[in-house]
Amino acid sequence: MTERARRRAAIERLGGIDAVAKKIGRSRSAVSRYRSGETNELRADANKKLKNVKARDIMDRAGVLRPDGQPKKATIRVRGGVSVRNGSEEGYDYRVRTLDFANSDSPFSLDETRELAMALAGDDHARVVAILERHATMDYPENKGFDQYGDTFGFHFDSIESVHIDWT
Repeated sequence: MTERARRRAAIERLGGIDAVAKKIGRSRSAVSRYRSGETNELRADANKKLKNVKARDIMDRAGVLRPDGQPKKATIRVRGGVSVRNGSEEGYDYRVRTLDFANSDSPFSLDETRELAMALAGDDHARVVAILERHATMDYPENKGFDQYGDTFGFHFDSIESVHIDWT
């Protein structure tokens, strides 16, 4: 019952059955069956489109998007436990460290900002962490010296205490 109520609320928030059907390229009846619970899931491509439509709606309502649909500039500060991996050599750990991307000479690119906003809106926490780790490894001025990012190289968050993002 809760899932149907959630679906119904999301579809109404996105403009109703007809608007959602148009946005995801499905028939009105397919969206209606999904909303009522007759269909458990939409087809993979439609499900992905619906997820993207929901994410853009969340970003728009949160004030993350400019009028042209592009995300605003993200000013980010992350505080957490960080370990630095350097391949086969022993790395080092910071118990707690604040990475202040706001004062970085290499701010997040428009593509990184868009990816980050979509991951946040879609509750994809693993993707958010991966974007932050990659940026900290490759583009954060204090950490220059890494020319690659992966499981065995770069900054990796063991824990995150807080993430603060200002969209300007």
